[in-house]
Amino acid sequence: MADSDDKRNFTDKLLSSDTNAKRVSEIEDQLDADTKEAYRLRHLADLQPMGMVSTGGYQAGNDSARGNGMEILLARRFFAAVERGDAITVLAYIRIGYDINIRRERLDDTALHIAAARDAKDVLKLLIESRQCDFLMRDNRGRLASEMAYLFGGNPAVARLLGNKERKQGKVQGVSVTRRSMV
Repeated sequence: MADSDDKRNFTDKLLSSDTNAKRVSEIEDQLDADTKEAYRLRHLADLQPMGMVSTGGYQAGNDSARGNGMEILLARRFFAAVERGDAITVLAYIRIGYDINIRRERLDDTALHIAAARDAKDVLKLLIESRQCDFLMRDNRGRLASEMAYLFGGNPAVARLLGNKERKQGKVQGVSVTRRSMV
């Protein structure tokens, strides 16, 4: 019995509770409605002449200057959930196809950086399990998520795991992964 539990992935374990499954479904429904509204507003913005649009510190879509309020709100909610370690909400974002590699504009970090720095293990498990993470993304100081785990998360095991993921992705992409000086 324990053997079969060990083989189940973290997402399945999280959804095995009826309460969690219901909460994820409710969050997905709300996110789906918000995403449709964001798309509608983006389409309307594309029809307007380009002007200065505040993005509230988040890059929204491919062009941060074209971000609309709903995209910014979605990004803020996503990053807040990651910061809180709210695995249920993060799972809902992943399940609706949200770009988990979106960056916060001022710090240029991603959800992976934040979860690593806060040692949010459940969120890290979900992000890694989603197979959508770009482990080679660096923040505005050139730090990888593994470095954030080492410097701020206080968890060398997580730093090692992320470092291994970074090297593996680097090898696949033909990129040499180098560390910055920690001084």
